[in-house]
Amino acid sequence: MGFSQVFIVDSVAIDTIEQIKEVKPIEATFLFSYYEQDGTKSPVTGGIGDEALNDMVGGISLNIPINNKLEVNFSGGVDVYSSASTDNINNEHGLYAESSASQRDTRIYGNLGVQFNNDKRRTTYGFGVGTSQEYDVSSYSLNASFSKLSKNRNTLFYAKTNVYNDTWTLYYPTELRWKYGNGNKDEIDQNPNDETEEDEGDGGSDVRNTFNGSLTIEQDINPRLKASFTVEATYQSGLLSTPFHRMYFKDFSEHDVEKLPDHRLKVPVGIHLNYYVSKYMVVRLFYRYYFDDFDIKAHTASVEIPIKPFRSFAFAPFYRFHTQTASKYFQPYGFHSVSDDYYTSDYDLSNIQSNRVGLELRYSRSPVQKNEKKGKRVVLKNISLRGSKYFRERENELILKSYIVALQLSFRIE
Repeated sequence: MGFSQVFIVDSVAIDTIEQIKEVKPIEATFLFSYYEQDGTKSPVTGGIGDEALNDMVGGISLNIPINNKLEVNFSGGVDVYSSASTDNINNEHGLYAESSASQRDTRIYGNLGVQFNNDKRRTTYGFGVGTSQEYDVSSYSLNASFSKLSKNRNTLFYAKTNVYNDTWTLYYPTELRWKYGNGNKDEIDQNPNDETEEDEGDGGSDVRNTFNGSLTIEQDINPRLKASFTVEATYQSGLLSTPFHRMYFKDFSEHDVEKLPDHRLKVPVGIHLNYYVSKYMVVRLFYRYYFDDFDIKAHTASVEIPIKPFRSFAFAPFYRFHTQTASKYFQPYGFHSVSDDYYTSDYDLSNIQSNRVGLELRYSRSPVQKNEKKGKRVVLKNISLRGSKYFRERENELILKSYIVALQLSFRIE
């Protein structure tokens, strides 16, 4: 599902107001979040139908400095979600009362990495491995990173690469399993919601490989303004369509599953600006341009304003706008021709506009002074509560809305 990764990135919102240089302690961060959405354009039923989804996440990340040159980090967690749309894998038009095994799912993920620091050369090297497991996808990843700080410490160069290998168990819609795997068409027509152990995963498996690389340059332009520029490229090959996304064609005489090319190139280019207004306020601006060889072009812009009225408390309202063109392979329900080479009715690939508005509240504990320390102890670093509301529209029609609430607790041993 990937929700937890978004939550973790979103939760680091106010750290640039006050940075404290000290010998790094062991740090532990606990994350709890709840996500809920409702929509009317489910690709599981061909671009129409319920997209209701609930997702709960529990996660932890640890950063353990072994010495001044070596750090070990770990992150892991569990996503538990229920989805009305995936429940319809075995329920073509929502006519049957039974729920399938795909209605609820659990994803377990973990990542382990090391980072080597060289203060003399102002460089860092990082390497990591990761895995994610859920009912229809088994994923493994490798990553490597490098950073270099300039002599005057005003410029930072950062590079990172990731490789993912995903193995998908192919779950086809019940009524189409005779076409792609085991099962008899007549028997399925007579018992459309009769899911047996033999039916599960009867389409075999397939693989998706993803290669990602990014380059970032950060520059302190003056004491108040900091900018960063990032260019990224992602290449995917293998199974890019989803086997349980239905497709309904113009004459409705037959239907099939989504079909997309077996390769895709995605390129986003982004710029961040952080402006230090005063010790009470920072303004963060972000813009990204995106394009890919599915013919999607997108613009994303956001603003976030951390405000710190008190030493230990801050709040940060934020807003994000996104607009994109449709993929050349997208058409709504019933618009594709059966003779098309590729087809999808997944509205993630359609022409859409979206808005997200939210607020973060954070309490940060002041660091313990040296003369106050009496041995090692676990100390609260900060508490962050972040919530946002999301709206997606297509041609002035509201097609999806969601909200998310995330609580983050950070501790250190000092």
